[in-house]
Amino acid sequence: MSNKNIETHGAVHGSLDIKRCYLPGLFITSVCPECNIVVEKDCGDDYPFSYPNINETDKPETVNFYHYNEETEEEHEWKVPVIINITVKPLEVADCKECKDTKKLFVSDGEGGFIEFECPKCKDGSI
Repeated sequence: MSNKNIETHGAVHGSLDIKRCYLPGLFITSVCPECNIVVEKDCGDDYPFSYPNINETDKPETVNFYHYNEETEEEHEWKVPVIINITVKPLEVADCKECKDTKKLFVSDGEGGFIEFECPKCKDGSI
């Protein structure tokens, strides 16, 4: 199934007007260049970005990493460049089984099923 009524054109670029940009569900890991310890940054708890650039390959964002090495009693800090990409994709549509003349939205859940949204007209939950 496809949605022939909606299209996207172009690409997002510029910066987001978000001072504390949290990205829940995103984890960035990096290996300390001093001692080879893997450090993970949870972007849902510790916001690494402030007014981040989006889809700007010539203006990467910088993620700052820090850890304390207990064996050597040293603090290590380093930076890793990243690009933040955002895309917009239209959802697939299907006719609502109840009212027939409105559309019901659904999108694949990636596991062979679908995440369903209520029909805006009849509020029925079936496709």
